[in-house]
Amino acid sequence: MKNFGWCFIGTGSIAFTVAKELIKNENSYIASCFNRTKEKALKFSLKYGGKVYDNAIDAMNDENVRCVYIAVTNDKHFEYALMAIKAKKNVLVEKPFTINKMEAIKLINAAKENDVYIAEAMWTWFNDSAIKARELRKEIGEIKYAKMNFGFPIKSISKKGRLWDIELGGGALLDLGVYPIRYAYELFGKPKEIVAEAELYNGIDTNTKILFKYDGFNCLIKTSSKHILSETAVIKGEDGNIKVPFFHTAHKVICTKNNRRVYRDKSLLYGKQFAIVEKEILSGKKESDYVSLKSTLDVMEIMDNIRKQIGVIYSQDLDD
Repeated sequence: MKNFGWCFIGTGSIAFTVAKELIKNENSYIASCFNRTKEKALKFSLKYGGKVYDNAIDAMNDENVRCVYIAVTNDKHFEYALMAIKAKKNVLVEKPFTINKMEAIKLINAAKENDVYIAEAMWTWFNDSAIKARELRKEIGEIKYAKMNFGFPIKSISKKGRLWDIELGGGALLDLGVYPIRYAYELFGKPKEIVAEAELYNGIDTNTKILFKYDGFNCLIKTSSKHILSETAVIKGEDGNIKVPFFHTAHKVICTKNNRRVYRDKSLLYGKQFAIVEKEILSGKKESDYVSLKSTLDVMEIMDNIRKQIGVIYSQDLDD
């Protein structure tokens, strides 16, 4: 019998995608859910289960909930995550963790004060393909060059959508750029210098070019919510190369060093993330071994730096 109950706060498209895999896990089930538009929560519950509540705090306090998954718009991550923490609930927060580093610090401190687990749902780094790429990075010698892009048209500018709305934490950087930024960070650490430029629309970035400068090499990152970009990470080393097609959802890593080696991982991606989080919580951990709180803070700091350079300012930045 399944015994780890989840509360879903937000039942939009990402919640449906995640739930489809979560319910395949041995011990995972959805105990409760909440959405500001109740009809959406009812539709979600009908397909994946979970008692529908009229408000978020009641959904979080359902007696069967072991962890709260925050899957609302970016501007509301902090509010609902803090609500769950104060309710003494473990929390998994969708990426981007928060709007800025200051919000992230406040959440992490609150989680420590309330003795609960908290982690960012950066699913790429809960999975074996990304971990294998990090291991192989040590085999190809001194890094000479790296590039990683992520972009595709989200919606026409003429249509409404959260990624086009600065009040909802919109922009390509926070939703799409966070993937290659995290990937570069996990492989190479914090850059020595960051140079960024962007095309803006109504205050949010739509095309962003970022150069991470390290000792001896650069990593070029591009992200876009308007155009299709190659989603392949390429790392060129002195002794070999690494290529990861569709790196943020990768099932395959290719390493060329003397000969061509292909590593494959066919496991569930979202499902594995949730299974790992469950095990960590049940073992008494307060943060993830896979996506550390330090890494989350570092990436938020990097994105704050980029936004400062390109001129994207959210109302939350002014509150700080």
